[in-house]
Amino acid sequence: MVKKLRAIDPATIPDAAVEFKRQCARLDESLYFAALPDIRYAMDPEQLWLTEDVSDPEQFNEQYIEPRMEGQITFLLQLSTLGVSMSVTIVFILAPLFGEYQHKGALICIPFLLMAAAGLWLGTNSAMSRIRFNRQAQLVHVSYGDTVLHLPWRDVRPYTEFGHGYTLRLCFPQPYLETMQMPSQDPESIRKSKRPFIVGGDFDVHDQTFFDKNLHRLEFIRRYMEHGLKAIQADPKFVEQGLVRKPTGDNNVTRTGGWSDIFNIYDILFNLFTLKPLLDRWIKHKASTFRWPEEVERLCTPGADLSAYDTRPVKSSARYFYRYAGMDKGVIFVDHKGRQVQPRNQAG
Repeated sequence: MVKKLRAIDPATIPDAAVEFKRQCARLDESLYFAALPDIRYAMDPEQLWLTEDVSDPEQFNEQYIEPRMEGQITFLLQLSTLGVSMSVTIVFILAPLFGEYQHKGALICIPFLLMAAAGLWLGTNSAMSRIRFNRQAQLVHVSYGDTVLHLPWRDVRPYTEFGHGYTLRLCFPQPYLETMQMPSQDPESIRKSKRPFIVGGDFDVHDQTFFDKNLHRLEFIRRYMEHGLKAIQADPKFVEQGLVRKPTGDNNVTRTGGWSDIFNIYDILFNLFTLKPLLDRWIKHKASTFRWPEEVERLCTPGADLSAYDTRPVKSSARYFYRYAGMDKGVIFVDHKGRQVQPRNQAG
């Protein structure tokens, strides 16, 4: 049953464009965010490397590309179940071995069980959420609660968020009306939001490893949205070297696969101890049940009527490119000859 949308007085809806500038200005001043180049600039071709296998038509095609990060969700759930496995092992296996077992000792397992249950609930909800980059309509579709938001790609401002790693954040103006109408949302908190609407940009578990990984993922998405599937095909030299891999959320941390490798043995034991096979199966099962609404599928159908949308791709500069010059210099701009320049407009 579809819940009835809340009625919103148009006079109470903030100006999204004005608020977006203020919200991004706050991010610019934050120690936890760093602005990335605007999508009107491409990465320096000499620094670009494309190693992704984009042959799966259900994830990569001329109409859209879609991240699949279920494996990353599983890994986070493993961390939440780790406490359960440890407490159960201590109380019911190690304590009896040393003659220390007491029935009330089982109570220490309860907080870990509650944490694991909460993690499983959050992980299941995450598995039922999805993002789709629709090149055909130049939109980013985001499943958001019981609805889907359609964000114009041309409005994006990309950032890196610093935390345990480097996370690509794609920031958009707040879709105030759509979110304030939702019965599950508090209109007042949305109206007073000090942050833009943030969408994750990960396609692979390794995307959060280094700052330059964020730049390459941004360029991967940007190239696709401007030029299409042909622009993100793996470089032939990487294909020859066997370096091409499918972008996936699976957290494969095994080093060699050899039984003599201590890291491989540790990974196997850790995965079994944290119930990875069961968690992985559950999350992938829930993810497989996700279905985009008919409206999104229609917008992603070849030849769809898109007259209501601005479908012009955002063209990147043919004069200037950006390049990552290390942590000391950060991102610099160069011309086609590799000479450092300072473009007049560097939004983002």
